[in-house]
Amino acid sequence: MGLINLLIRKIVIATIRVICRINVQNRGNATPDKGLLLVSNHSSIFDGILMGISLDREIQFIVERNYSENKLVGFLCRLFGAIPLECSAGDNEPDSAFVAAVEAIKAGKTVCYFAEGSVSQIGFLRQFDSGFKKIAQSANCEIVPAYIGGSWAIGRELSNHKAAVLPKMSRLNIGIHFGSPLNCEVTPAQLTHQVSLLSCDYFNSLKKTRNSLSEEFVSVARRNWFSRCISDSFGKEFTYGKLLVVALIISAKIKRSCADQKHIGVLLPSSCGGVLTNLAIVLSGKISVNLNYTASQNARDIAVCECELKTIYTSKLFLKKMPALEKREQYVYLEKLLPQISLADKTIAFLKSVFVPIHFLDLKSDLGGDSVAAIIYSSGSTGRPKGVLLSHHNILSNVEAAKIVFNIKLEDCLCGILPLFHSFGYTCTMWLPLLSGASASYIPNPLDCDGVAQTVREKRCSILLATPTFVAGYTRRICKEDFASLRIILTGAEKLKKKVAQAFIDKFEREIFEGYGATELSPIATLNVANVEFESETQVANKRGTVGMPIPGVAVKIVDVETSAKLAPLNSGLVFVKGPNVMLGYKNMPDETSDCLQNGWYCTGDIGEIDLDGFLTMKDRLSRFSKIGGEMVPHMAIEEQYMDIGEWDYQVIAITSIPSDRKGEELIVLYLPEASRKIEALHDAIMQSDMINIWKPKRNNYFQISEIPLLGTGKLNILALRKLALEAKLGDC
Repeated sequence: MGLINLLIRKIVIATIRVICRINVQNRGNATPDKGLLLVSNHSSIFDGILMGISLDREIQFIVERNYSENKLVGFLCRLFGAIPLECSAGDNEPDSAFVAAVEAIKAGKTVCYFAEGSVSQIGFLRQFDSGFKKIAQSANCEIVPAYIGGSWAIGRELSNHKAAVLPKMSRLNIGIHFGSPLNCEVTPAQLTHQVSLLSCDYFNSLKKTRNSLSEEFVSVARRNWFSRCISDSFGKEFTYGKLLVVALIISAKIKRSCADQKHIGVLLPSSCGGVLTNLAIVLSGKISVNLNYTASQNARDIAVCECELKTIYTSKLFLKKMPALEKREQYVYLEKLLPQISLADKTIAFLKSVFVPIHFLDLKSDLGGDSVAAIIYSSGSTGRPKGVLLSHHNILSNVEAAKIVFNIKLEDCLCGILPLFHSFGYTCTMWLPLLSGASASYIPNPLDCDGVAQTVREKRCSILLATPTFVAGYTRRICKEDFASLRIILTGAEKLKKKVAQAFIDKFEREIFEGYGATELSPIATLNVANVEFESETQVANKRGTVGMPIPGVAVKIVDVETSAKLAPLNSGLVFVKGPNVMLGYKNMPDETSDCLQNGWYCTGDIGEIDLDGFLTMKDRLSRFSKIGGEMVPHMAIEEQYMDIGEWDYQVIAITSIPSDRKGEELIVLYLPEASRKIEALHDAIMQSDMINIWKPKRNNYFQISEIPLLGTGKLNILALRKLALEAKLGDC
């Protein structure tokens, strides 16, 4: 029987080696001449076997009793020496599994403990339990953190053959990364953080073998040739095959007419034309620069000048609807370009798209890794717009992580309302569906509530990505039935206020999720998604009031604003983010780049706090804090107090500050006309509240304004707000 088991074991290992390409990093950390405890994430039921194959020594791994009792999985567990766990790690008395693990380590063996407790069905790295610490302290051994990357592809998705995240029919790339040994006093939060850093290493290791965005799209398009791909409110519609053919035609024209140009400008709304143009630019090996048509001309001039744009693709119809936009000699109109496509162009492009191997399509296959794919200009809410350099690897990593946690399906349809000049729109409403085999339907104007309602209703959209400002408008003006098909409603770019979220939930009976990111992060860093019921367990992936957990491959830390020391959970400080989504840098701004990129970490400039479950809560931007009498005063927290008292579900009050000779700064309250009748009562309520005294604005610092200044993305325009406050205060004087 022993020989039979040995033979079966070798067959299983050989089969996995055929299916998977396993890349092990820092193996030496896990192969000392003494017993040790490996602590790893848990993405699939095969993780223990993968871990065992990765090392040249026998590993015993601890599994939950319900897995070991499963016929197939249980047989594999026994075959590979698994130790069944009979009780939770938090019990006072250790069960036989912990006793066996301690004895094995003392005997010089290696034991692997999956500290998430069970296979993660939510895609995130969950916070570790304390069971590992009990084992390590009892065995007096070192702990080696480990991260298994890519195993989700053979885990959760095996039960969902329609999942868009299923890999291509090729060997799966599994990466196993071992960290430096830690002593047995390490806390669960510290160890979770160390494994999250290893996840960053895994995703960044893929950079060497990454295809470019263009190669990835061609691969997806060929597998979904006749499937619906994109459509818009203008009546345009493309299948994957048609979009690939037309994009190849336009990319060929770009190569000929823009041979000496590195950057190509785009001035188009969220539409089939906007997506097609951006796709063609990437297929041509050029870098796209989407111009912000809601910003000032000066902001666009900065982008045109810095990127030396000689060609800007736009539309006469679009410019007619935006008469305030300036005329430029660099404009190339789609209305003139598309009629120039001949039958020969179509025939050649079709034959290439169907028959020519991807690597022979002249798609600039060397553009993977750190090659720039797009330059997205920041909103300029706190200063001069900066050109953010996003690489193919940045965007592909962000898309891959989003596909995992969203559990994108081929039948999903995304309602695309976000502008392509914003990274949320460029990455998530354009590349996410294009690289998933799903579809998207675009609406040029996100404020067109009737258009949004019609699109979601008629296209049966299941995903809506928006800003809280847009969501507040939809709640007031769209019928419940129109949003019945939505399964994911995610907001970002600004804080989702409680009143806005609750009003949406009350009306549509749909949970609304909040995420966090930045243009410099491609853009997603953290997300909330739906909780998952699995094996009589609820895996929590959503906490209202937070912006979620770090997406796969991303690590987040909180540091002290003054000392830069890393802070423990439940402490507020400056938010830093690390991962494959962190930008290459700013265009022509080396000093600004070095200021915000520190040893692979991006300083967000935001104040936040991580709880014991790993969820991030944002307090405010550092630029939206005032230092009054030596204390940091958060504007957003004060705004929320006013909103709660006034019971508004949209922003009618904004807090800012101006310089003060006496205390450094003083708070200013700017409010819309509809709040004027409540101002006295609001001020009295604030003064009588238990809020800190220095957070309470003086009565003579309240000023009415006609509108609260917003950027095109719906974000608060902080600079404009301060300017209004200064003007109001000076006028009052």
